[in-house]
Amino acid sequence: MIDFKNPENRTPNALIVAAFLILIGTLAYMQLAKPPTAAQLNTGHGLARRQAYTEIATAKQKGQDLRKALEPKLWQGGSVQVTANILGKLTNEANKSGLTLTSFRPDSEKAFTGFDELTYTVQVSGQYPQVRTLLTSLDGGNDKVALGSVQIAASPNSANAVQATVSLSAYLVTDQALLPATGGPAHD
Repeated sequence: MIDFKNPENRTPNALIVAAFLILIGTLAYMQLAKPPTAAQLNTGHGLARRQAYTEIATAKQKGQDLRKALEPKLWQGGSVQVTANILGKLTNEANKSGLTLTSFRPDSEKAFTGFDELTYTVQVSGQYPQVRTLLTSLDGGNDKVALGSVQIAASPNSANAVQATVSLSAYLVTDQALLPATGGPAHD
């Protein structure tokens, strides 16, 4: 029996009464509240589904944008053809600038998922302003050749010439899925 007259029983009795009131309130809510309809339940799921579809579409668009950005930087064809194109371009640029292309060495090929990295070591000698112009053209960003590193030293043969050792990279597509559906990049 609940007795509020005894001071020792007041707190436990108050907790018992509060628990009964909460129990009665919960039972009344369960009997009087309407359960959610299927449409109401579907609204929450539909909202989550729409958000998921929106995120998927956004991710696909970003992927297409990245592919389009990569397209001008990637080579197609074989590594021999790419190497020949790069050597020809470097020879033409060096001749136009009055430089001497003293060495062109293809290095190892590194395979990645979807593309291969072709690396080259090039030595060029001539006047410093012309060497710098050549390096600037290689590092311009509109080329399919990436400038890796440059070492410039005074040429032992001439007091007013320099010799530059340049590391270059080219990226060859091995998986056509990396390219946009509109077609791949043209050969240079």
